[in-house]
Amino acid sequence: MRYTFCIFFMKKIFIALGVISALCMGTEVYAQSKESEGEVMEVFAPIKNLIEALNEGNEAGVQDSFSLQAQEIRGVMREDFGGQGIVYGVDCEPLEQTWEEISPEKVKITCTFLAESENWNISGLSTYFLVEKETDGVWRITETDFHEKASEKQALASLGKIFALVGGVFLLIFGAGGIFWVMMVRDCVKRDFPNKTKWIFILIFLNIFGAFLYYFMIKRNGEEVKK
Repeated sequence: MRYTFCIFFMKKIFIALGVISALCMGTEVYAQSKESEGEVMEVFAPIKNLIEALNEGNEAGVQDSFSLQAQEIRGVMREDFGGQGIVYGVDCEPLEQTWEEISPEKVKITCTFLAESENWNISGLSTYFLVEKETDGVWRITETDFHEKASEKQALASLGKIFALVGGVFLLIFGAGGIFWVMMVRDCVKRDFPNKTKWIFILIFLNIFGAFLYYFMIKRNGEEVKK
């Protein structure tokens, strides 16, 4: 009886020790998680501060987001980003894809950004921030291409290129369509087949669409063309 009681008592002790160990490990993991989360927030702080300062028109806040080493970038930000009336935003998630730790005190973060004004907006463009921990213990941006892509001048230039590309594609399509339409009109005039007059009107009024109808319904199955 005494032996059974000892075994039962030892089991209780082992269970209690297991619960205490699990609680201690959980507390340690939670503490590490909170510490890691805090470090991430510190690294992201200059990017967050930059966007907030830009949206508030706070030039001092914009400048303070950058390291003193980044004098050229600070100059561009001062000249090209003041008083634009543009709302900015960045998306740097998920971390496993956007976060690259170069050293314990240097991290490269790749984000997508949006910029919106009253007359235009762009979104989904990629940018990067090289963030370093300086001697005062504060993380600041030392390198980026954000200033090359996000200013109103650059945004309008990007939109201009997009419109030029789209316009070129449409011009190419309509140019080729116009040539195809002329070829079908000439073929219709030269070809002998029933309802020829009707098809001439279809080609004139339906233009390129009429040319495709003519090609598939008449030309591919029509009679011989007049010599």
